[in-house]
Amino acid sequence: MLSRSFSLFVLSFVFFYGCASHSAWRAPGPGTVTRVTYVDDSGPVPDRYAERYTITVDGIRFERVAAEGGPINRGVWEIDPTPGSVQALFDTLGAVDCRQIVRTGPDELPIGGGHRWYEIEYESGRTCHVGHWPEEYYDNAALITKPIRAFVRDIELAAEAQQFWRDTPP
Repeated sequence: MLSRSFSLFVLSFVFFYGCASHSAWRAPGPGTVTRVTYVDDSGPVPDRYAERYTITVDGIRFERVAAEGGPINRGVWEIDPTPGSVQALFDTLGAVDCRQIVRTGPDELPIGGGHRWYEIEYESGRTCHVGHWPEEYYDNAALITKPIRAFVRDIELAAEAQQFWRDTPP
């Protein structure tokens, strides 16, 4: 049984994604980036989980959400980034014209599978979203997905956060 907070997290994500991700009016041109959020959701598997990275100039927040009492190590960790790394990421993303990123299909998303969600927030208050569900495609998405994933891959998590399973895998 999924915990109420995890279920609310997933439902709010799906609602937010459905309402905002394909809205062309929200896609800004280049600008000053203030926050980047990256979410990796496992999808409907027995030990469902989601990991969220929230990146600001003040630091990085890593959150792993999973069913309460399950085998996955849940928690929230604050991470001090390498000096200058966040600003370098923000400069790279700030130069991208989000209007170049165009969803190309399919019209209906398949049921099941995990997904990744990328959001860039700008000083203007506008946002740029790319949500990758299985079999969902975008032209030019790599302009933002590659630098975000490279940044996240290089984050050094605390020892406790590196441990995915609470004890040993089931």
